[in-house]
Amino acid sequence: MFYDWRYIREKRIVIVFLFFILSFLLVFLRLSNIQVFKSSELAQRAIRQQTREVSLEIKGLGVNNNKALNRGLFYDRRHESLLDSREVMRVVLFPKFTKELDESLISLGEILNESPSDIKKLAKTEPVILPFELTTSQVSQVKALNLSGVAVTMVSARVGSEPLAVNLFGYLWDKDGVNGGLEEIYNRELKGLASEKSLIANVNVKGELIPGLGLRVINKVDPNRKHVVTTIDKRVQEIVESVMDTYVEKGAVVVMDVATGDILASASRPNFDPTDMTDIKDYNLIKDRAVRYENSPPGSVFKVLVAAAAIEEGIADENTEFQCKNDYFKNCNHDVIPHLTLSKALAVSCNNTFFELASQLGKDKLVDYIRKFNLDTQTIIGYPEKSSQFIELLKRKYTLKNAAIGQDPISLSPIQVTTILNTIANGGIYRTPRMVQQLIDSSGKEFKRFNVSSGNRIISFETAQMVHRMLTRVTGSEFGTGKQAYVDGYGSAGKTGTAEVDKIVNGKKAKTYNSWFSGYAPVQKPELVVTVLIEKPKETGVKATKVFKEIMTKSLSIEIK
Repeated sequence: MFYDWRYIREKRIVIVFLFFILSFLLVFLRLSNIQVFKSSELAQRAIRQQTREVSLEIKGLGVNNNKALNRGLFYDRRHESLLDSREVMRVVLFPKFTKELDESLISLGEILNESPSDIKKLAKTEPVILPFELTTSQVSQVKALNLSGVAVTMVSARVGSEPLAVNLFGYLWDKDGVNGGLEEIYNRELKGLASEKSLIANVNVKGELIPGLGLRVINKVDPNRKHVVTTIDKRVQEIVESVMDTYVEKGAVVVMDVATGDILASASRPNFDPTDMTDIKDYNLIKDRAVRYENSPPGSVFKVLVAAAAIEEGIADENTEFQCKNDYFKNCNHDVIPHLTLSKALAVSCNNTFFELASQLGKDKLVDYIRKFNLDTQTIIGYPEKSSQFIELLKRKYTLKNAAIGQDPISLSPIQVTTILNTIANGGIYRTPRMVQQLIDSSGKEFKRFNVSSGNRIISFETAQMVHRMLTRVTGSEFGTGKQAYVDGYGSAGKTGTAEVDKIVNGKKAKTYNSWFSGYAPVQKPELVVTVLIEKPKETGVKATKVFKEIMTKSLSIEIK
């Protein structure tokens, strides 16, 4: 057999050549992949190998709050922190880079007035922010030591010592969990992916601190993290919480801007420290009472809606006469009045009059007006809508008289009550309350906006004006049940309420009472609505009218924008 050796040799050369070309192509594609698609990842990996990083963002002040927390903030309408977020000086320790660690800890302990052994428990191997407050003198003394692996720098504490509206925001569990409030509602938007402020230590291939390069602070924007800008006005919120700390052990206060429906303040008591939940035994006590409507009858404040419905339907007007008798409530606080106008009946809070009105309205028509006032749901802009169940309960027999005076099964939150009075103050226009204005990133760029309510007329202007005149007699007449809520220099209009509530005491059902007042001022051109709920007021002797007057008087001095 004859072989063409030259042909075979050339063929082999071509195959070898193609093999090298293919190999080169594969290497080229691999390098291109690294250069184009993985260069950023590899660069970051290289940086991590050459540096050690500690986040300078912590949960709050105190020994148990020095762990990193990359999370957005809550702002008021003027972009001031409601969490009392602040910059504080702290010692940051890199144990691996600290020469003669024990001696260094002794020196630090003497300056910080802390036991070296306690510091050592915190400083094991990883970098740590020491949770001790520093005076100006201590800062200078620590810096003067010039210790390797020790830095004194500003740290961002998310929650300071005087946070506001904590019941509104809810709280965080240690294991990145949240419970209730805006913390839970906006958890996905608030959670950050990376620290926006870090302390970087440069190290060599042996993992040792590089002399001369030292420790440096870097700042960057976390693109995933958002901040919640609420409608709260910090100045009004401070007024509300200060007054509540003086007078209210259990209850809630809501302040609303009449023109927009914006919630300017929302506070509940009991209060709590969101950075230290160790002493909380019953978490139901610290729920947000301003939005809670379960087992929360508004009492006679609900008569405002009944009166508006009766007038709108042509059943009565402010001068229609009734006979106020003690047929149903023997402990009524006034004598039998044979010729009582609807206006005076509201002022003295005559139950019998409103039984008659409700009977003439009928259950179906009353339900219609409850829905017109949007009380079958709790709708708050920037807050999840919640449906109420009391309308279904209202359809049962023998509930109309109770409903007429705001007792069970009627159950409303303080925010819902506020919208009733705000509708009257707005001349019959209902405005959906707004809790959140916008979400922004750390550069201030808007991510999402929640627009203010455009308003919806639900009763006529004439009806609203008539109810308004009646409400001024509650506070402005000598026989009005709310005369203690009259605001000097401004006047006021509103309604008192006493609600009977079922409570479980020692495993048994017991009756207790809540005190309400909801009203607005100035009387000529209303600007603010304030609703006060005090649970078990007999235990403290404080009336909701007194709390209303003090909050309203102080709040009207503030210019709201």
